[in-house]
Amino acid sequence: MASLAWPLTENARTYIGFPTTLLIGASKKQFDIHNTLLWKLSDHFKKMDGLPKNLIKPIVLPDISDDLFKQICEWIYDIRTPSYSSPTDLLNLIMLYMTAASLGISSYQNAIIRFIMALCNEHTFEIPVEVVKFVYENTASSSKLRGFITMLFCQRSTPQEAFFEPEIARLGITEDAVACLKILYKVRMMNPQGINGYDLDKEFPMVWNHSKERGLFQMRETRDITHTLDRKRLRFPLPNYLVWGENWESMPDRFFVSAAESAAAEESKQLAMQV
Repeated sequence: MASLAWPLTENARTYIGFPTTLLIGASKKQFDIHNTLLWKLSDHFKKMDGLPKNLIKPIVLPDISDDLFKQICEWIYDIRTPSYSSPTDLLNLIMLYMTAASLGISSYQNAIIRFIMALCNEHTFEIPVEVVKFVYENTASSSKLRGFITMLFCQRSTPQEAFFEPEIARLGITEDAVACLKILYKVRMMNPQGINGYDLDKEFPMVWNHSKERGLFQMRETRDITHTLDRKRLRFPLPNYLVWGENWESMPDRFFVSAAESAAAEESKQLAMQV
């Protein structure tokens, strides 16, 4: 019987369960994890009756970086979440998302979405187009990460010549970005701001309204049909905070994945064929 490896060896008495061996990366570096922990995180490690699988054969995942997998293990055992305090953390977070997707760990995928959102929430944050290209080059067309990063990119980037390179269009980024910009245009139109002394709040005071789609929201009141906005004295900016839909959604709910979606996704097929 082969000897066991980290992280199970350092946590053998902390958790109960059988070892699941994973051989990660081109070098097939060995990692052993309690099957009961994997069972809690991913549907791939659950039997039909809902109990943990006890896998005898090693799982071989050559396309996953052993460094990224090590970070996942530290998250599992030490509750050591990845850093999201510096712009340099963005690419690592994206690669960790892809690693979690390869394992079908939806809870980590969704947590990383929140981490990235927090990292990029400052309106001065800039997302390089190279990061968007990396996502599109390394994910399936059905990946929700694509929609998420494109919506971010449309709000946290400064237009530049590189955006219009043929490669951007070939990858599908241009088409997806146009769809996002249409959504953001609707948000802009709901956010007029006066310039050159135009007191919009005095002319059109805010009142509360309600709709099925938006719930309770504020809108500007007009006194009569002739009382219209002077558009020459207006600008229509996006809000400083990130929005995720035309109804000013403040959370990226549509980009979260369920456990079932993650397990069925293209990204985790290599794992699915071995368990």
